[in-house]
Amino acid sequence: MPKSLTKSRHMTPRVALAEPMPERISASAEALPTQARAAQIVDFATDAIISKDRTGLVTSWNLGAERLYGYREDEVVGRSISLIIPQPVKGEESRLLARVLDGEHIDYYETTRVTKDGRNVNVSLTLFALRDGDGEIIGAASIAHDISTQVAAQRELGRSEDRHRQILESTTEGVWLVDPEMATDYVNPSLARILGYTVEEMLGRHLSDFLDPRELVSARASIQRQTTGANERLEHILRCKDGSEIQVLMAVTAVRDDAGEHVGNLAIVTDVTRQRQTETHLRETETFLAGLTASMQEGLLTLGVDGRIATVNHAAEQALGYTARELIGQTLCAHLGCGRDHEQSGDAGSCRLHGIGSCTEPVRVEDEVFVCANGTLLPVDLSAAPIGADPGGPTGRVVVFRDISERKRASAQAEQELEQMSWIGRVRDAMDEDRMVLATQPIIELASGALASQELLIRLRDRTGEIVMPNKFLPAAERYGLISVLDRWVIGQAARMAAAGSAANVNLSAQSLGDPELAGLIERLIADESADPSLITFEITETALTEHLDLASKLTFRLAALGCTFALDDFGTGYGAFTYLKTLPITHLKIDIEFVRDLLHNKASEHLVIATVQLARSFGQKTVAEGVEDAATLERLRELEVDYVQGYLLGRPEIRSFD
Repeated sequence: MPKSLTKSRHMTPRVALAEPMPERISASAEALPTQARAAQIVDFATDAIISKDRTGLVTSWNLGAERLYGYREDEVVGRSISLIIPQPVKGEESRLLARVLDGEHIDYYETTRVTKDGRNVNVSLTLFALRDGDGEIIGAASIAHDISTQVAAQRELGRSEDRHRQILESTTEGVWLVDPEMATDYVNPSLARILGYTVEEMLGRHLSDFLDPRELVSARASIQRQTTGANERLEHILRCKDGSEIQVLMAVTAVRDDAGEHVGNLAIVTDVTRQRQTETHLRETETFLAGLTASMQEGLLTLGVDGRIATVNHAAEQALGYTARELIGQTLCAHLGCGRDHEQSGDAGSCRLHGIGSCTEPVRVEDEVFVCANGTLLPVDLSAAPIGADPGGPTGRVVVFRDISERKRASAQAEQELEQMSWIGRVRDAMDEDRMVLATQPIIELASGALASQELLIRLRDRTGEIVMPNKFLPAAERYGLISVLDRWVIGQAARMAAAGSAANVNLSAQSLGDPELAGLIERLIADESADPSLITFEITETALTEHLDLASKLTFRLAALGCTFALDDFGTGYGAFTYLKTLPITHLKIDIEFVRDLLHNKASEHLVIATVQLARSFGQKTVAEGVEDAATLERLRELEVDYVQGYLLGRPEIRSFD
């Protein structure tokens, strides 16, 4: 390619080469020498045109190649063409180059190439040899056309055709396509199996080979009606290969080609022979069943020979939230169990409800779950038994189920209580064996960044050395009166920290606030450790205050007189906090974590934080924001003039040794 053309190409903005390109080339074509004209046409061609020497090094690279592969000419020329060959087809280019160097011209070779940004593109290649003036082959050239859109469309079409074929081949319903003369064009395996034929035996045969002559007249009339656009559902008697007859339900519609011409009729065929027999049998016993089921407290369903629900009693409707009309015709698995997709998959055998529709012996299923109409789960025990009999087996099943929700709740509660009771012994053992430990989480003064205090968080170390979090054992401790013992232990550790000059925040439970002896104990612990009481802050929640307001008031004022401080925890979540601010010696308000976590995205949370800061200042109190987990939230809290912060960004709870 002439250097002058190459230079001008890179100096001209790309937008100027889009649509006006062919017109510009045409206008100047007569003024250019033939060789330059050809070079310019190649350079501006929409397809990717690349030339290589005999070793595979790129010698020219047009704008089409730049647009397709993303590389500029100066990034590629002189480098191996393998640069754009994806790993799965590595070596392909050398083979193609060898063929071209042998003089072969290759057209429409479809393959894959890789772009500068790592995307694979589908291309159609034309490859040919480049010769010098003596006719000697000095390299190769390729013209690549992007066919990614066509390939994607072809793949999607193939997938769509495969999906439709699989649906037709796997459906349990029969599918039958006949031409306008009623000759069979297509049947799926299910229809052939229903009639006892192979698919090949049915193809090409006339509808009259399978239909009673009297039925054929109505079939012809139906097909004629369908040509006008009507769809019909008909019941017919079909003859099987062995001479027997079956009753089928056929949903029939006309088939038209792209031009709208009638080219045949399609029927979806369902064998309803045994269903009709079952319906007859069930109608005969309907009066008996109605009287029996009306007075039952248990839910009762009857299933037809095909496993579908045939009758539903009132108790079942009430328990499941469905009407009988909504349930009749459905299967247990599809409508009340794991779902239609599961039932039709190969895993349906693992569903206990799926097998009930075909059971030949009484079945009892305990601790099963039905899905109710509103989506809730109903735990049940159920029993099923076959009903009726003919040479082919039972003609139906009866299913009785009982709601065991209350039993399950009682069992779960008993297990929970047993688990909690077991924790009492484990907590006592941990205290006796000195396996209770404390984690400390820093509370930072926002203005200075200095450590202001550390919140003490109780943990339990089991005998294997693993740390057990408080949500495992504190509920049991609170329920069975052990929480105040744990609080006293934590207060003792806080006094030791204060004696060493470290500030500590201690959480007080509702039980501890209601303990009239707690204030005296705290005074003794502080005195025994010679601790500075001003370094100890007690955190109390509104819930705890509500339970023991009188005792809590006496406790807080007594300890405040000693020099201790108090923080109102989870501020913003209750309704009585303003009363406590007025009547109790609260020095800190701890803004609940829920308002801090979404501070940047929730205006309501931001307004609450702003209001809390203003409220605290009016009462001469400080604010503490819990749950600070990112720098942006920290900065926003600084802008809102919150006094102290606490959270994972500033420090996670760490186990502390007090030895």
